[in-house]
Amino acid sequence: MFMRRKNYFNRERLGISSLLKGTVLSALLFLSAVGFSQCYYTVELYDSFGDGWNGNDLEINWGSNNQTVTLGSGSFDTIMVPVYNGMPFSLDYLGGGSFNSEVSFALLDDAGTTLYTSPSGPSTGIAYSQNVSGCPTCTYTLELYDSFGDGWNGNDIEVTTGSNSQTYTLGSGSFTSINITVSTGLPITLDYLGGGSFNSEVSFSLFDASGGTLYASPSGPSTGIAYSSNASCPQCPAPSNITFSNITSTSATVSWTGNGSNFEYAVVPAGSPAPTSGTAVTSSSVTISTGLSAASSYDFYVLEVCGGPAGNSAWSGPHFFQTAIQFPQGTNCTVGYDSLLFEEEFNSLTNWTNSPAEWNTNSGTTGSSNTGPSGAQSGFSYAYVETSGFYNSTTDLTSPLIELSNFGGDAELTFWMHAYGAQIGTLDVDIATSQSGPYTTEFTWSGQFQTDETDPWQHIGVDLSSYVGQDIYVRFSYTSGSSFTSDIAIDQVRVNACFDCSYLSVDLGNDTTYCANQGISLPLDAGAADSYMWSTNETTQSITVDTAGSYSVTKDVAGCPVSDTIELFTTPFINLDLGPDTSYCADESINLSLNAQNPTASFLWTDSTTSQFYTVDTAGIYTVTVTDTNGCSTSDGVYVVEHQIPNVVLPADSDYCADQTIAYTLNAGNPLATGYLWQDNSTNQTFTATTAGTYWVEVTDMNGCTNADTMEIIEDPLPVVNLGNDTSYCDSEDFNITLDADNPTADFWWNDGSDDQTLLVNSNGTYWVEVTSTQNCVNSDTLVVIENQSPEVDLGNDTVLSPGYTITLHAGNAGNYLWNDGSTDTTRTVSWGDIPGEFSVQVISDDGCINADFIYIDANTGIEEVVNGDIKVYPNPTRDNANIDMNLKESGEMTIEVYSLSGQLLQQQQVGATAGHQVVPVDLSRVESGMYIINLKLNNERIANFNITKM
Repeated sequence: MFMRRKNYFNRERLGISSLLKGTVLSALLFLSAVGFSQCYYTVELYDSFGDGWNGNDLEINWGSNNQTVTLGSGSFDTIMVPVYNGMPFSLDYLGGGSFNSEVSFALLDDAGTTLYTSPSGPSTGIAYSQNVSGCPTCTYTLELYDSFGDGWNGNDIEVTTGSNSQTYTLGSGSFTSINITVSTGLPITLDYLGGGSFNSEVSFSLFDASGGTLYASPSGPSTGIAYSSNASCPQCPAPSNITFSNITSTSATVSWTGNGSNFEYAVVPAGSPAPTSGTAVTSSSVTISTGLSAASSYDFYVLEVCGGPAGNSAWSGPHFFQTAIQFPQGTNCTVGYDSLLFEEEFNSLTNWTNSPAEWNTNSGTTGSSNTGPSGAQSGFSYAYVETSGFYNSTTDLTSPLIELSNFGGDAELTFWMHAYGAQIGTLDVDIATSQSGPYTTEFTWSGQFQTDETDPWQHIGVDLSSYVGQDIYVRFSYTSGSSFTSDIAIDQVRVNACFDCSYLSVDLGNDTTYCANQGISLPLDAGAADSYMWSTNETTQSITVDTAGSYSVTKDVAGCPVSDTIELFTTPFINLDLGPDTSYCADESINLSLNAQNPTASFLWTDSTTSQFYTVDTAGIYTVTVTDTNGCSTSDGVYVVEHQIPNVVLPADSDYCADQTIAYTLNAGNPLATGYLWQDNSTNQTFTATTAGTYWVEVTDMNGCTNADTMEIIEDPLPVVNLGNDTSYCDSEDFNITLDADNPTADFWWNDGSDDQTLLVNSNGTYWVEVTSTQNCVNSDTLVVIENQSPEVDLGNDTVLSPGYTITLHAGNAGNYLWNDGSTDTTRTVSWGDIPGEFSVQVISDDGCINADFIYIDANTGIEEVVNGDIKVYPNPTRDNANIDMNLKESGEMTIEVYSLSGQLLQQQQVGATAGHQVVPVDLSRVESGMYIINLKLNNERIANFNITKM
């Protein structure tokens, strides 16, 4: 269903078709009957020519509902559609008529914000499609109860909001509370499912956002739908900051903070149900002056009238207040003016008589529960009776003397009382003109008044007009109840009275003369009053004056002004100045003449001399008192100080060795000095010396005194140590040398630990000595002795050479060579023509060491003894096999050996040899390509060798 919105937007409203109007009226009647507010979307229909839509239609779809609408006539109309947040909503323009170009429409949300505006002459189809938003939201509260206190024992309740469902139960205990967020118009259903045991213990309630009860089940509810309705949320927030003031016995003023200017309020007896309606007001405060009774408790409620279809805010309340018991009336002064002459806020009980001492002061709650206030009415603390252990007993709290003797006409005692507790006893307020009595009871209260510790204090007035002109005492006498819940409290006791001006006076004292040199600080006190005005424009009760002149004050007490004046005179000033304090340095002398001036006066110096002049020659404090003919005196003094000269001590003279780098930091000390001057004119506190020389500094301290000191720094030469150049010898030679460190007066330390001036060396090694002079300067030298090895040379063992062969002799790689034939190469080749004979070589190394070797080579004639003719080897080069062709003279065992060029034996074979011609094969298939040597032996005697190449 949907409905019209009337007068919500400030636009002209036109009619709609009679069919649609009938639907709207039914909707309005239904909404009014159920009494809930609703959230609406508004569809506005326009026709630019003003003759309706001429058969064109618009379909509105919301949730599972849809309705086709048109503008039957005129230029404008609105349709209001009830919605809730999350509901699908769409507009489908169907068209179907004529003059489409005149048609347009718009959609507005609940707050009047435009969500969609069509163009003129819209196209058919879906124009707008969104889920609803912007409806007011609030929180409903579902409370679950169990009368036995052990939970619901398996029973459940299902809560459905819109299309969402949630099942809840009470797991244990007797109570739980569940918050449910809803929006205006959202369907909400409570379906009690049961399903457990002990159903008779179960009950539940649903409350709206303002705490109003929407549904309360019986104990042991039946299963099924218990509650079903649309949610209703306040359109605007409830008023806040509710404040009570001017509470009397029959009236009270209440103010609050709201967003608008239209409100409703209601006042009901405390503890009553919330109201269903209230009294309309157009301001955020109201004075309630009817319907209230003295000493009564009430609850105040207020709501804001929001306007529009959503109605009002939730009630703000209950806000508790109480009317006064005996409210203060104030004084009626026909004589004088009203004046506060006594006040007590009970920050302490000083000056009060407490008998027996059961009255106490406190700032928060009392020591007992369910009784007493939560805090003071005024100031920091209040007075109360702690009744724990003090039952059915009386205690008195008596004020100090209160003077009403200077007051006339009327007087009133006021105080604040808090009487919360089930067993509150009786409080009497008694008045007497003597502290010992007799006392007359002027006010009595019995029993509880407040119902909670946070309830407001009650302001009470007691008429004292019969005591005007007398001095009185006020006694608060309390008789406690029969339990600890009877703590009574009082605060801010005041006495006001009409002040009689004829009793008022002020006296600043007699006129006064003072000595100018001594000055004056004279306090002037005008006494107690309501206000003050001094001739100095100060407004305090007392002032202090320190110069000559006329001083007056007018004070006011209760509207009565009174004045007084005092004159302050001064004698001539005595001019006395001995001059400034002075000082001198300890290495100086002083001679200072002091003059006390004022030749007509009398003088008294520190040492009791009485002359006008005084001579100072030593340090000290020198004072003089000068007394003039008026008897006025003044004094002056001079402080003469002898300053010690700065203590300047540089280090003792010092030296250093020539091989050292020095950085001596010389410190002149005296960090508070004002000046330093070193020998190089530098001006720092410290000086770094890096060379030999004379160093001095002059220090000037803050008093201008100076002192100086000097030191010498000497550079000592190093001892000269020279062991000579490094040397060497050949291992074939004898070696002997003596090293001398010189410096016969020095100390020595050789590498072997000896401490003589000399050291005998007969072997290779590194030799060093460290020499320390008599100035402790150290120098050293090192000499390296090297033993050079003689060159290695080995020409091999004596050997033989066969005809057609040569032997190459190698002398190594040690240096220079000299063979016996005078050649100087590293090798020498010996051929058949050179033998037999001895061959030698002399080798000289780079270090000059010499070695030699020789070899004897004989002619090998064995082959001629065993072979006829030559021995042939073929083919050469060969691939795998070679043949040895020979003609032997004798038989025997023949050995054939194959060597690499480096002399490694690779293979060996033995064959039986017979005298005569024969060919012996040699298998070379197992060796790789390269050059090899074949060696032949017969009966273990070498007869020949050959070079052969394998391909």
